[in-house]
Amino acid sequence: GAALPRANPPIKGPDRRVASSCVERPSPDSPVAPGAPRTLSATIRSMQLGLHLITAVLVVVACLRALADGTPGSPVLLGGLVFSGWYVGGVVLAGRVDDRPVAAWWLAGLALIWVGAVAASAEFIWLAFPLWLLAGYILRWRWAVVCAIAVFLVVAVAPLLQFGNTSYANVIGPLLGGTFALFISRG
Repeated sequence: GAALPRANPPIKGPDRRVASSCVERPSPDSPVAPGAPRTLSATIRSMQLGLHLITAVLVVVACLRALADGTPGSPVLLGGLVFSGWYVGGVVLAGRVDDRPVAAWWLAGLALIWVGAVAASAEFIWLAFPLWLLAGYILRWRWAVVCAIAVFLVVAVAPLLQFGNTSYANVIGPLLGGTFALFISRG
């Protein structure tokens, strides 16, 4: 999978500009073969693949649940397809352009598409988790927090607007999940 632009690498120390392709040697007691380099980029690629897979699965889950709730098929499929198309377009673009402002605008567009999908069905709140991960991965810390709070507010309000009620689980679960996603994406 193509790499997403990284705003703030989680590398600590005097040189925060270390490339993701840096190589570290495994310790002598590591299960990795002696002399074999273990690259940070392989770990990042694995995490990105996981993000792509979880996003695809959550799009399908959101669409199926929305259809099962009786939401008309056209807005559900449109929301799922537009979100997926914009997401994939951003992944492809990230393979060609390593530019933080471009990535931030892509994420803003994805978030707006997501809000539109949530307006069609509150089931699209499932896609908040990848948005939280992406916010922490792409944006500077203060903007990642602002984005995460905005996403959480949509997640907390959407069930009230669509179903007329919510539960503590509908608020506390996403609050914990969003916090976890944001911090895990920061390394």
